[in-house]
Amino acid sequence: MTSRTFERFYPKLGALAALAIWWYLDFPIPPESSFNMALISSLTLAAIFTGFVGTATAVIVGMDSPIMEKIRRSTAIASLTNYITESIVAGIAVSVTAFLLFFWNYPPPLVITGAWIFFIALLTLTFYRISYILIGFLGTKKW
Repeated sequence: MTSRTFERFYPKLGALAALAIWWYLDFPIPPESSFNMALISSLTLAAIFTGFVGTATAVIVGMDSPIMEKIRRSTAIASLTNYITESIVAGIAVSVTAFLLFFWNYPPPLVITGAWIFFIALLTLTFYRISYILIGFLGTKKW
């Protein structure tokens, strides 16, 4: 497996692993008294991550630097665009599933709750991937 292939698929594989762990642990969800707070927290997380990705992308891609010119001339711009899109879509998916969960009586359906768990993990991993790449553009990649 090439590093580009790994880079492309690890957020999805990691989200599936998170879902499998959740299933293995017998579908734990927050207790009823704090479930709405968990939903609100996930909405906040999605808004912060999505806003950061959008803003950071606009700033870094808008830079007039030699590295951005090189990226624009290469085929890497397609991968970068896909990664940014995946992260933003994952944030929207977290928001939609959390919003839907507000309307179900406790305990919520496992299918929707599983989707919520999957999308939170996917958002976190796609956010990490795009952040890592964008920080690398600045030449400060230290992790």
